[in-house]
Amino acid sequence: PLNIIIVGAGIAGLTAAIGLRKDGHRVRVIERSALKSEVGAALTISPNACRVLLSLGLDLKKMRTVPASGSKLVHADQENLQLGGFRVNLGDATEKYGAPFVFSHRVDLHDALKSKALASDGEGTPVELVPGASVVSYDPEMGSVTTEDGTVYTADLIVAADGLRSKAHEYILGHKFPARPSKTTVMRFTLPTDAILADPSTAPLMEGGQDVLRAYVISDVNRYLLQYPCRDNLLQNFVAYDMNDTDNPDTDNWSLKTNREYLIRRMRGFHPAILALCERSDEVMPLWRCIDRDPLPKLQRGRLVVIGDAAHPMYPHQGQGAAFSIEDGGILGYLFSPACPVKDISHCLQLFEKIRLDRVSRMQVWSRL
Repeated sequence: PLNIIIVGAGIAGLTAAIGLRKDGHRVRVIERSALKSEVGAALTISPNACRVLLSLGLDLKKMRTVPASGSKLVHADQENLQLGGFRVNLGDATEKYGAPFVFSHRVDLHDALKSKALASDGEGTPVELVPGASVVSYDPEMGSVTTEDGTVYTADLIVAADGLRSKAHEYILGHKFPARPSKTTVMRFTLPTDAILADPSTAPLMEGGQDVLRAYVISDVNRYLLQYPCRDNLLQNFVAYDMNDTDNPDTDNWSLKTNREYLIRRMRGFHPAILALCERSDEVMPLWRCIDRDPLPKLQRGRLVVIGDAAHPMYPHQGQGAAFSIEDGGILGYLFSPACPVKDISHCLQLFEKIRLDRVSRMQVWSRL
């Protein structure tokens, strides 16, 4: 068995931890936050990622996911609310792809991954979690990381899954490869499904089924709103996009705080039912600026490999950010399992790069569309 350090206890890091634990390796996860409470709204988990989660033994029903029947385009200008037919039929995803397309609350997914990684039962040794420790440097050749307090951790394999602000790729490439803020900003909020149905001003938004992803559009092509359910259909998740946000400065502060009043101003021109939704949103909410970075030319060096948002930050337009992070973790789990004929660490990481680099690079570029 290998001693493995994973930096980052997000979706990519925990998925990798579960897979590597199942392989019989000793896994330690170092996380900068205290991990007392995960935050976030909902996300989509497409079949490519669901197949990985199912193979790792996660129960989508216990995670309170909602299987998707499809996606619909809704023309939602001030005068009309016109629901179209299915743009994409997702109800037969399991039959077509071997796994469903589901909606999940991010907190539910993260909690399920963390529980699976740390559980005393199950295959392999429970993952050791080191919270509140911020990694400040990597040594790919020695297989070590150094935390802010000067502690040095060594391992046979280092997996960097420490998100958008990760510096791990600099130790792989030998130079900076900076991300840059884009013009696209996102506001997210959730509302109880029952409350939307009970209000005559918002109930029309639920027509056509509760297990549907809706995309509300107007003549301004830079602004649109997504809606989909989560948490056993008890909540509806809303994501408001502005792809040419000139109100908020392009700074390195990728997460800002804003308020309901700003959301309502931002949604001017949309149907009154949508403005009524916005009136119900939280008084204070985050505003996220999407981050763009060109694809990395390499994902590994020595004993270090980079995965998830640390490796391939994406725009959310294709809904594959979390899914590709899950794929990364699942593939690492396979490559370091007894089933894989390649046993040398360096060769395994080269194979990981060969499998992943072209795929993740293409999706990064596609996510800009």
